[in-house]
This record gives sequence, C-alpha cells and structure tokens, in this order.
Amino acid sequence: MGSLESNAASAADEQGMREILSASPRDLPPSNWGEPQSVLVVAASHGFPATKARLERPLELARALTVAGAAVDVVILCERTLSPAEEEGFDDLRSWARRVHKVPHPSIDSFLYQTISTLRAALSIRTGLGSRQDCPSRLLSLLRSLQAEEDYRAVIVTGVHLARALSVFPAQVEKFIDLERIGFEVHQSHARRGRPDVLWTLQDPGRELELLELADAVLVSSNADASRLRELGIKKDLVWTPPTGGVEPEVIEKMSPQFREPMRPPRLLFVGSETPANLDALRWFRRQVFPLITRVVPTCRLRLVGEAARHIEPGPGIDRIGWVDQLDEEYRDCALVVLPLRMGSGVRRRAIEALARQKALATTPVGAYGTGLVHERDAIVSDDTSVLATEITRALTSEKVRKAYERRSGAIALEHYTSARAFKPLIERLNVLELAHSSPKNSFMCVS
Repeated sequence: MGSLESNAASAADEQGMREILSASPRDLPPSNWGEPQSVLVVAASHGFPATKARLERPLELARALTVAGAAVDVVILCERTLSPAEEEGFDDLRSWARRVHKVPHPSIDSFLYQTISTLRAALSIRTGLGSRQDCPSRLLSLLRSLQAEEDYRAVIVTGVHLARALSVFPAQVEKFIDLERIGFEVHQSHARRGRPDVLWTLQDPGRELELLELADAVLVSSNADASRLRELGIKKDLVWTPPTGGVEPEVIEKMSPQFREPMRPPRLLFVGSETPANLDALRWFRRQVFPLITRVVPTCRLRLVGEAARHIEPGPGIDRIGWVDQLDEEYRDCALVVLPLRMGSGVRRRAIEALARQKALATTPVGAYGTGLVHERDAIVSDDTSVLATEITRALTSEKVRKAYERRSGAIALEHYTSARAFKPLIERLNVLELAHSSPKNSFMCVS
C-alpha cells in the first residue's frame, strides 16, 4: 500500500508540473519555496550553423527549471552571426530565463583571432576538443563575473566541448555536462560514410572521456548512451534528461481533431538544417526511396523544411520550402514525418518532435537511436529502401495504419518525453522543487 501511495503522489506531482508547463511564464503562480536557487546554463553551437535549433536545449532546460522554482541564467556563445529569424529564438529564451547573455565568438569580430585562425589553417594546425577555440577567454571572463555576482547552485554546459568552462566555478557549485550524444561515435559514424572531416575534433575518445571527468554528473539523453559510457569507464552519476521536442503532448491532445488530419495530396515532411548528415539522408531518400513511393502514390509530395532545402536540386514531387516561421503548421499538415539518417548518433530531436506532435514517423535505426522504437509497431524503422518505401506507402494509403502509428507516437511521447517526465530526475537532484514524496536522487539515474 505504501508503494501505491508513493506512486500516486509521484503521478500527482508530475501532473501538476505538466499543467504548469503548458502555461506561459507570466501565468505561473508565485513560488512558495522562498529564495529560488540559481542555475546557470552555458551553450554553444560547436561549429554547426547558428540556427534557432541551437537554442532549443537551453530553452528546454530554462523552462523546466523555472517551472520547478529555480532562477535560471543562460549564456550563449554565438559562433556565427545570427539572422533576424534566428534572433527570435532568443525572445523565447528570455521569456523563461532570468537573464540571457549573448557572447560573440572571437571568430566573428576579432581581427587577431581571425588572422591566427587563417595561419593555423594554412599550416594544417588543428586544435583539440575543449580548447580555447571552443571555450574562448571572453566567455570565461563573463562566467567569472557572473559567478562573482551570483551564488549558483549548479552550472550546466551543453556539450563536452564547453567542459573547460566548469573550471571557473568553485567546488560547492554542482557541475553538469549535458551530453546530447557521444561525440566520437558521431565522428566514427560519419567516417564510415566517407566523411571523416565532419566533427574531426570529436575523433579522440580519450580526450572526450577526460573532459567528462571535469563534471560532477553527466546528463544523457538515452539509456543506450548511459550504458555505453559505463562500458567506457565513466563512473560519474548519469542523469537521464532526453529532449522533449519543444512541445507538450498534452497541448496537442487538447487541440481539435483537425490538427492531425493531413493535407491532400499527402505530404512527407523532412525538417533539417544543412548538416552533412541531413543532406546525405535527403539525397539518399530522394533517389532511392521516394521514387518507389510515387509509383504507388503518384500525388505524394516530399516537403523539405529548413536550411537543408537550399542544397537539394528541384524535381518532380519535391517542395523545397526552406525556413518557415510556423513549424507547427508543417507538422499539422503532413501525413508522415521522414528522418532517413544514415550518419550520427544520439537521440534525434526531430524524431521526438514527430512523436510529441502525434505524427507517424519513418526513420532508420540511426534516426531511432536511443528511443526504443519498434518497427511496424511504434514507427517505420528500417534502412532498407524497399522496406521503407513499402511501409510508407502502406501508411499513406491506409488511414487505419497511419492513425495506429499516430496513436503510438502520442503514447510514447506522453510516457517518456514530456517536460515533467524528462527533467524530473534533474530537478529532484538539484532539489529546486520540494516534492513531498521524492525518491532518493539516484533512483532516477541511468545505470548500466
């Protein structure tokens, strides 16, 4: 009976968080927990094009921790100049964080840095992971200044390349590295596809593991990554904090049924930035899979949203949309989301977005990594061209099949990827939310 009561209390706590997370910041009730604990989040794009997507993880963290009663400061290292559309991502972040600081990387505005970088490139001199290039002095100076002003409870850096920033903070500040994916495994995946140049700074597993040791705990997105880190000898606490897809499944559930009814003719939606993995996925799917689908469903459209669209040649059935302001509308109108990745590692945010929006998902084992999705039950998961084409066609031509996938997507998102579920282990560890029936902090850790 005691166990049942504890489970019921935990479910009530989680439901309360869900209700708050579906509100806006100004709708939140005043905190009853006294002086809020301060948490600092430090993020950077690590060489990828600077887009709104680079802000999604800091936004997730700021939102969940603010709801839990923390005062969240965010520092973003901007490695490229942001476009006006990308600046909008900071508006969302400011609505949830107490303070947001943008730090321009010296590659943007320092003539001396640019000159030295050009010389290094000419001499083929490469800097290692976690160097001053990843974590420049101006970023460290700002962090020292913030630490002098604020008694932070914890600092979270989003990416092992920022581990050097943890050295700024005293021992009493709990230090986290948010490991979106194991870096050297991403590099190895690209190398197997003939792209060893991609993320070459992540090729040294020893260096990555050395940097992880600078943290008190590591945030991981899947049990698969947790088990792998244990195999590699990491003994730090591993805290499960997967991506949430940026939308609460409960919000989608409350919307009208028309939200999930696709447009006609049917659309296959691909959302992605201009990374090598995304471009490889698109070109492979377009050449090898999409023609097999249009033989059966000739009216089907492949709709490309995001910067990846600019790099794809036009052709029959291809809609190159590019950047959009309302991504929700794209998800609403599509019949199925495709994520045909063949390179990379870690839990893919775009897969979680599709699940959270209760859309049928067609992906590969790489795209489904860490999610536990079962082929033909939860989603279409295969890297075989004929299997992908056959199952996508079946979902496009059978409303019963498509809706079965949609129901499974919604159920999986509710079970694993709500903000209340995804960030509960971190919130309980930080003790920013006084849960009446909280469990020991290690009970929600990922262990092998």
